[in-house]
Amino acid sequence: MANSIKVKEVYPAEDLHLIVIFENGKVKDYDVKQLFEQFPDYKALRNPDIFNLVHVDCGGYAVAWNDELDVSECELWEGSVNYLSPFDGLMSFSDAAKKWGLDDSTLRKAAASGKLINGVDIQKFGKQWITTESSMKRVFGEPV
Repeated sequence: MANSIKVKEVYPAEDLHLIVIFENGKVKDYDVKQLFEQFPDYKALRNPDIFNLVHVDCGGYAVAWNDELDVSECELWEGSVNYLSPFDGLMSFSDAAKKWGLDDSTLRKAAASGKLINGVDIQKFGKQWITTESSMKRVFGEPV
């Protein structure tokens, strides 16, 4: 990695995984168990009392549990997979309209006519309508 991407936040997850948020906004899932064979000292992280102590260290250049156990930002970036959140692909009607070059009323009409199905493609939260990127692509094609 030519330029380091610093770690902004880190959270312990189930099965010895870390959810790592980088300063560029990417969220990745790092499996700590991959360190066990090459670095036996990391097996101490099987203890949840130790594992849950994970924190961002060194100005974002690593995550650490204590003075002996840490993982660099490069290893976290390269050794992880993109984290798939249930919120990925969600957007407001206004954001979707901008991305597809449409008017908000076009989306409201698509909802009223059943092209966008309430509870499947769209959902209203308070005064805000939310849709998914996949629903928008299905109904309106690729964004402009």
